Amino acid sequence: MCAAMVMLVVSVSLAGDVSRWKGKNILILGDSLVGEGSGLEMELRKRFEEQGANVTTKAKIGGRASSWAKDESLKSFVAQARVDVVVVSLGMNSCRTPSKTYGRHVRALSRRLRGKKCYWIGPPLLVEGTASFLIPLKRTVEENSECKFFSTPDLMEFQPGSVSGFHVRRWKGKQWARMVWEWMHE
Repeated sequence: MCAAMVMLVVSVSLAGDVSRWKGKNILILGDSLVGEGSGLEMELRKRFEEQGANVTTKAKIGGRASSWAKDESLKSFVAQARVDVVVVSLGMNSCRTPSKTYGRHVRALSRRLRGKKCYWIGPPLLVEGTASFLIPLKRTVEENSECKFFSTPDLMEFQPGSVSGFHVRRWKGKQWARMVWEWMHE
């Protein structure tokens, strides 16, 4: 009897989690950190799809909040695909942009995504001299959008062996995605 009760509780809690994403249209939007073949994108996609979601990724090498905000194809895609949730991974290519200016870019992108549940994954500290942008990024995004913000530099370390140039190695990207997934479900 006790084992059956435990199985029932586990089944109900798992079913509740599945229903959260089942049938939802998820857009993963960003730069090359979520581009084709990145561990971050691959692992997030896998987890959403296992839960019954439909996932589309739109990533551009050198992508920025300002460039996505002006992208007409994004506007039409969000409307036509009936996107429910957006996962944004942007900021790496804007590390030299003043926070006030970046705030305007975030607001412009946010207008394109208005009404959509949004999670913003901040980039890791991969480039020397970018901390002055990345540390206040959480506040910049939260003040200028409706997105919940995952502060990667505060929650993860990226050792030299986990990075290749300006990109995260696939295995480390998958670890990163697992942390993001857990954060999204807290």
